[in-house]
Amino acid sequence: MRIDQNLSDVVESDKPKGSFPALPNGWYRMMGDDTDYKDTNAGDGKYLKITMIVLDQGPYFNRKHWEQFNLVNPNAMAVEIGRRQLKELATAMGHPTPNSIADSDELVSKAFVAKVIRKKAKDGYGDDEGFENSIVEYRSVAYHQSVSSPAAAAPVPAQEQDLLVGDDDAPF
Repeated sequence: MRIDQNLSDVVESDKPKGSFPALPNGWYRMMGDDTDYKDTNAGDGKYLKITMIVLDQGPYFNRKHWEQFNLVNPNAMAVEIGRRQLKELATAMGHPTPNSIADSDELVSKAFVAKVIRKKAKDGYGDDEGFENSIVEYRSVAYHQSVSSPAAAAPVPAQEQDLLVGDDDAPF
């Protein structure tokens, strides 16, 4: 379909559009929404990228978050971390065999609870304030409800926030 639009008068931004603020630190009820098994930029490994959505009602309902799990990489530590995090996620989702995941589709449409932190983004990525989110812990919805209030986003105490926001020494 022809649209004939002259866009020469549109001012371009140096920041990608669609950037939205990082989620506040806290626990969020989420669900796997989509997966993609991709090659690393260097071409020497593979990672599983999982799109997650927030299920909690409120301002972050249906908000997307992405996590990547290094599964093939020349850096053995990156693979160890990726596999451990993937098993934690599968366990939190109630996967019947978290020690053996045959297909990434097994990680879709299953609810879990995640501890999300806001941290300084690297390499110019992140929101307008320079922050991005990362998940540091996964729990089942049932476990989280049994040890705390309902699985709505619960703020992280102020003394922990300072620890969570700084740079880290992760090998990737």
